[in-house]
Amino acid sequence: FFASLGYHLVTVHSGSDHDGVYFSSPYNKTSLKNDEFVAFCLPNKAAHEMAKKFGLTDSHLCPFGGTPLVKHICATPGDRIVYKSEQNIFSINNIPQEGMTLIKDKRLIHQIDWSKIYIVPQGSYFICGQDKMSFDSRYYGAIPQNFVKNKMTLLFNLP
Repeated sequence: FFASLGYHLVTVHSGSDHDGVYFSSPYNKTSLKNDEFVAFCLPNKAAHEMAKKFGLTDSHLCPFGGTPLVKHICATPGDRIVYKSEQNIFSINNIPQEGMTLIKDKRLIHQIDWSKIYIVPQGSYFICGQDKMSFDSRYYGAIPQNFVKNKMTLLFNLP
């Protein structure tokens, strides 16, 4: 019954955010806030191709292929993100983000010009993983609201 209404229990082993059991539920896409977990599809074919290099499996669930990923929202529409290359650290709305860096990996193509201030577009969310090595919006940009599939609530962490 709950599944027919869009509610599910999902086990996530991502390695880039909290591994655990989540409660997946439908939601009002404009009501998402910072630090909430979401399941989302990558925003473009280039991001999907990069993700395949890291082992993302193909499926029919997302517009460009791939399986929805689970990460948390770290910036919402209008937020200003600055990358300070000298310190290899990000600031969101002038608040330094501990552990949020860019990794040097030839498989990653940065689709954002980090020499400028990045402002999260209206109708989009900047998605981050907890692990500093996470493949997230730092590389492929903000996720449009219509690419967010479900709100995820962490029930408990897995070891």
